[in-house]
Amino acid sequence: MKKTLKIAALCLALCLAATAFAACGGTDTGNVSVSEIYSALNEAVEFPEMLSLSEADLMSYLGIDSSLYTEKEAHIPLTAVSGDMILIFKAADDAGVSAIREKLENYRSQKLSEMNNYLPDEYEKIGKSSVKTSGSIVWLVVSAEQSAAEAAVEGCLK
Repeated sequence: MKKTLKIAALCLALCLAATAFAACGGTDTGNVSVSEIYSALNEAVEFPEMLSLSEADLMSYLGIDSSLYTEKEAHIPLTAVSGDMILIFKAADDAGVSAIREKLENYRSQKLSEMNNYLPDEYEKIGKSSVKTSGSIVWLVVSAEQSAAEAAVEGCLK
């Protein structure tokens, strides 16, 4: 009888451990829409007047082909003197995550180079940002309120 209880307790412990590890797995961003993230971001942070980028714009400015993503919110400031930007993508697959991440990192580096010695405040603002991923979501957001912007995006992805 004691042996049966020990085996049952061991099985129960293993089931609980398996459930705990499964719950700690990677973030599932399948149900989060990019437009929801964009809305939450705009509620949390004030951005300057922005220009929405089309698929063609994304290809010519950033080299991001529309086959790499299924959803996007891509906005840059209307004026060249601001470093603010909102670039959020839901990648089509793992290869898309990698490719979009690389393109966004290149774009961020380019913007840093443009602002260096020209607009030091904007250079510093962009310098505080980074390209991030969570599941299939890849984003680069730059704002004067960087920590609030990142918290808004990450809050949607939890």
